[in-house]
Amino acid sequence: MKNVIITNQDKEPLFTKAQMTTRFFERLVGLMGKNNIEEESALCIKPCNSIHMFFMRFSIDVVFLDAEGSAIWLIEHMKPWQISKIVKKSTCVIEMPCGAIKKKKIKLYDKIEVV
Repeated sequence: MKNVIITNQDKEPLFTKAQMTTRFFERLVGLMGKNNIEEESALCIKPCNSIHMFFMRFSIDVVFLDAEGSAIWLIEHMKPWQISKIVKKSTCVIEMPCGAIKKKKIKLYDKIEVV
């Protein structure tokens, strides 16, 4: 996994302790086995157009991004053992602590950059 910073369209940091996965096994495992995700942490999964919450121990918020970095689908409070829909134009998914979408004021079509 690679350490990254996730910023909003104004280049203000949203998550300073983020990691990006690009390998198949890292993408498959994601946050499974963890007890929580820290407030300033997030997991960026690329490429990705759908996620599962199998074996998860906590809920998360999820943002799906298209190739231009626009938020095209948001899921708040996704619970363990759920599966997201397939978001056809999604190239990247950001998994974040539950409540982060509201706290960070992320809205549909916001531009988000992974640096």
